[in-house]
Amino acid sequence: MIPNRDSVPASVFGCNKTHKPETLLQVQWIFEEKIVPYSERVSQQRKGSENALHFSNVRERDFGLYMCMANNSIGLGVGYVELSGNFYSPNSPEM
Repeated sequence: MIPNRDSVPASVFGCNKTHKPETLLQVQWIFEEKIVPYSERVSQQRKGSENALHFSNVRERDFGLYMCMANNSIGLGVGYVELSGNFYSPNSPEM
């Protein structure tokens, strides 16, 4: 099967912040100075102290630097992750 040349099936990257279980942790993902809007294609997944941004269909316009801001009553934590890759032109020869 030849993958769709405009997207790839999935990508997940995380923002792990340690916090006390009794404190409410709020996590926001920022991309191009805007809060990432969640949709059927882009969602936030949480498991314990792990917070992941999940793409069900990565597109070239998704590439770039993401900032994860984790905030609770104790303080604020910030982390960064970059999503990058290569897409082939629809006119590229098959590999």
